[in-house]
Amino acid sequence: MNKKISCLLIIALLVNLFIGMPVFNIPSYAVDLEDFKVLDLKFEDNIEDSSPNRINGTLNGTATYIEGQKGKAISLNGTDNYIDLGTSAALQPQNLTVSLWVYPSAELTGEHMITWFKPSGNYRGNGWYLSCLDDNTPLKLSTGTAPQEAYVSGNRNAFFPAGKWTHIAVTYDSATGDVAIYRNGVAQTVYYTTKVANGIIANNTDRKYIGFNSPGYGFAHAKLGLDEFKIYSTVATEDQIQEIYTSEGGILPVTGVSLDKNTASIDIGEEIQLIATVTPTRASNKAVTWTSSDNTIAQVDSTGKVTGLRTGVANITVTTVDGNFTASCLVTVGNVPVTGVTLDKSDISISTGQIIQLKASVIPLGATNSAVTWSSSDPTVATVDDIGRVTGIKEGTATITVTTVDGNFTASCIVTVTKISYDPYAIVEQFDLNEVSITDPYYINAFNKDVEYLMSLEPDRLLSGFRSAAGLTPKAPVYGGWENTLIKGHTMGHYLTALAQAYKVTSNDADTTLNTQIKTRLDYIISELKICQDANANTQNGAGFLFASDKTQFDILEGKASGSTWVPWYTMHKILAGLIDVYKHTGNDEALSVASNLGDWIYNRVSTWDSSMQARVLGTEYGGMNDCLYELYKITKNPNHLVAAHKFDQDSLFNTIAAGNNTLPGVHANTIIPKFTGALNRYRTLGESESLYLNAAKSFWDMVVNHHTYITGGNSQDEHFRAPDVLDAYRDNVNNETCNSYNMLKLTRELFKVTGDVKYADFYERAFINEIMSSQNPETGMTTYFKPMGTGYFKVFGHPTNNFWCCTGTGMENFTKLNDSIYFHTDNELYVNMYLSSILDWREKGLKLTAQAQLPDNDEVTFTIDAAPKDEITIKFRFPYWLAKDQDVTLSVNDQIINVSAVNGYFDVKRVWKAGDIVKLTLPMEVQVSRLPDNKNAVAFTYGPVVLSAGLGTENMATASHGVSVTIATIPTNVTIKDYIIIKSGSVDDWVNNIKDNMVKTDGKVEFTLRNTDEDNNLKFTPHYLRYTDRYGIYFILVAETSPAMPATRGGNLAWYRFDEASGSEAIDSSGNGNDATIIGATGARVAGRFGNALRLQSSGSQYVRLPNGIVSDL
Repeated sequence: MNKKISCLLIIALLVNLFIGMPVFNIPSYAVDLEDFKVLDLKFEDNIEDSSPNRINGTLNGTATYIEGQKGKAISLNGTDNYIDLGTSAALQPQNLTVSLWVYPSAELTGEHMITWFKPSGNYRGNGWYLSCLDDNTPLKLSTGTAPQEAYVSGNRNAFFPAGKWTHIAVTYDSATGDVAIYRNGVAQTVYYTTKVANGIIANNTDRKYIGFNSPGYGFAHAKLGLDEFKIYSTVATEDQIQEIYTSEGGILPVTGVSLDKNTASIDIGEEIQLIATVTPTRASNKAVTWTSSDNTIAQVDSTGKVTGLRTGVANITVTTVDGNFTASCLVTVGNVPVTGVTLDKSDISISTGQIIQLKASVIPLGATNSAVTWSSSDPTVATVDDIGRVTGIKEGTATITVTTVDGNFTASCIVTVTKISYDPYAIVEQFDLNEVSITDPYYINAFNKDVEYLMSLEPDRLLSGFRSAAGLTPKAPVYGGWENTLIKGHTMGHYLTALAQAYKVTSNDADTTLNTQIKTRLDYIISELKICQDANANTQNGAGFLFASDKTQFDILEGKASGSTWVPWYTMHKILAGLIDVYKHTGNDEALSVASNLGDWIYNRVSTWDSSMQARVLGTEYGGMNDCLYELYKITKNPNHLVAAHKFDQDSLFNTIAAGNNTLPGVHANTIIPKFTGALNRYRTLGESESLYLNAAKSFWDMVVNHHTYITGGNSQDEHFRAPDVLDAYRDNVNNETCNSYNMLKLTRELFKVTGDVKYADFYERAFINEIMSSQNPETGMTTYFKPMGTGYFKVFGHPTNNFWCCTGTGMENFTKLNDSIYFHTDNELYVNMYLSSILDWREKGLKLTAQAQLPDNDEVTFTIDAAPKDEITIKFRFPYWLAKDQDVTLSVNDQIINVSAVNGYFDVKRVWKAGDIVKLTLPMEVQVSRLPDNKNAVAFTYGPVVLSAGLGTENMATASHGVSVTIATIPTNVTIKDYIIIKSGSVDDWVNNIKDNMVKTDGKVEFTLRNTDEDNNLKFTPHYLRYTDRYGIYFILVAETSPAMPATRGGNLAWYRFDEASGSEAIDSSGNGNDATIIGATGARVAGRFGNALRLQSSGSQYVRLPNGIVSDL
């Protein structure tokens, strides 16, 4: 094939210029990408660059040219062949697209470097490289100094088959760090070892190579044929990549087809045009055929035009020639009358609050008017909406009837409603998620962003590991990040819970589209998990097993096998809890069946543990296995599930904590918190005979909240509890793991239900607003892992598909249950625990109210009674801990002031309410100061329920990788942070005691500035939960101007060495400054440290860490 496109383009353009007629189809990518072309090597018996840059390199070794994908190609021999492209900085663009064809003459072994555009011998230098790495990593792109590494996983020889040309394209977006990798025009699953959006810094001093990893390393020569090698300084779209591929002779297969209509109605003799869309757009063979299921009713021609011939229903199907993909449209011709209707169930049993979907089938399928109506014989027992969703209201029996509009045909289902008490020993009860609706716009957005994210994920990718473990072929590849590690499958559990909660929340929506989509997705996932569970019965995993890896991880944990494991019971907890939640919130009986079978598998395994094995297993993080098994037992009443739950109770720990002994320092926080939620659930399940477990949970909560918690309600440093009341000393960039707050609120909520103590409601509000609401990016819906308490850091949010941290999973759940703790109730009391704009529909009592609140912008909260029962109801309004000390609370009913005093933390208003009653509360707020116990001069500020923070700019918001691919904020050396405030007159105590005058509110908004300091009118303090784009300070050190020890302005860390590498001579700098050190004489001396790994140096011999030159020269 010759390469005359350049000449043809010139001729075509000239002809168009003179006669105005197109004579040559210029590919769109040529127009879109041509201006960004950096390099274009065609290898037509030379290595000349045909791009405008004319970067003509030199060939090392003998030139060998072979028949290529287009014309000739170069063949590199893998020993001394490579291309030196010189030092042009153009080869290191900020945004990048690489396109080329690769030809292995034989199966590949070892590493084959495609490009090396980094400093010689320094893979952590500026620039980028593209490598055909090893047998399991066909392609890897490394960018920047962190560096970011993105790769494709799988069999290399299948990815690059010997004796065939394979097209690859790689794109890199410097703004997001996103990498896309395409093989033969098809996007591949990309995984990241690290992900840092820091761009590719170009330079014109380092030499750039094709087929060689630089003289500094001197190996990894490429033994490959290369053709049509192009580099662009932009991020090409998928369509552009596919057009490059097909224009260069690639064959792009069809992946699907769709129709513009799923149903249609026409009269006899009428025609309708159906439009088929074949995907992808650039598919090489887009030919289709058309058929009708009954040509006597409707016929279809080769273009998709349908003609009605006689009354009836016909299915019109389009089929792709390539791949036989199909799509159908049900066409009704003429007036087809209804002849009957059926329901998928004739009788059902549901619990109060449970929702179940009835499905009506109108006969015949395709009847002209298939509309139906729904009714309940007793809406006080069970209601039904206009799409057949039945909700249990109270115990009893009701008949649900569906009636056709055409012909009044009916079908019925008898519904028996029972009450499953998940909290038989609770003092107060929760409301169902569909009984409370939040109307605050900020919270609505948080919910919507979360659900958008959930619905963007692909179920088959989340199911991939489950199918593989069951010996089934995956339908899609696994996701990256933690989902491609030993913890894979944990996201599925969180996902099930989050979607189930979202289903319940949206069940009252007037537009049922989203609710139906969620239910359809959940039903699909549960059916697929059931298939996996059934298949496991025929494998070594055994009947009932369900996991995203085989059971070997559990064997290794018990010492019955060798190999690597992580936290299998932690992951199992997420899966089992998710299944239970799907049953609770959607009524999916198959979910309960799968959960019960999994509970049986767990029982069969753990019931054989002796005390030694139990201690061994429970020494590894196991999440809330006790909690979810107690929850399962409440539903199944299977005593084996109760036995299994108790196997995960650590009685020695519970006794120690119940006795008041604080053993938390050094303990992994997210490991221990769920244990006490499980302990509390034993009490919630079995009652007073198990009061030890209640006392243990209460004592644990007191220890954490009173001695280990920051002002926001968050806790921990680098995931661990530290010494009690030592908090200032541990403020840094890895505080307040979001999972910890999720689990503390879970424990807090249940403690409130069994005690009614207002202190739990107080803490819930504090952490809910300042930790949970603070953890989401309101633009993207992504959530945090850590929330730094160190001044000058910033929030780092996860990536939708490349992280899947534990906090990604709990983040999914957090924002689909925002309404679950605003209100609680007893038989005749309503607890108002949080002041958020919302609507409560207490269906069992017939009480409905609307709350309007704008805290902290406005201190007045209004409650309107929209419907009321005939009996007296006491409404208990929480007396907030944050109320202004010198201002009165006012409470009025229908504009009449009510003189009430707080009793046990609540204002009680008891009366027979009437529709139209209005309650108004005024809750005065003021700035309050919080001082840390180990440094009284380390202070934070609150206003009403919100923590305040000051913005500290956006300079060089560089991130670093920490732990297991967690991204954290840094303060590089070129960023200066002032974390102290100088008091101009008087002592620190004087200034704090006069905070009313020293922190002044800006008129019209929740913003405060300082007085009598060196930062007057400079720092602006605003609600922290709303902050997500900049560096911030919550805590500042107050220093009196007369203090003999004035602090110096603090810069960022010069270097931060964690020594978490498994081995080797490199000590990676986690500060974000790239100051990596070299370990001399002790390259393998890694040991278990206080946090992760540590480096052990011997006093004898020459063992030390060599810092980079000049790192301390200015100190």
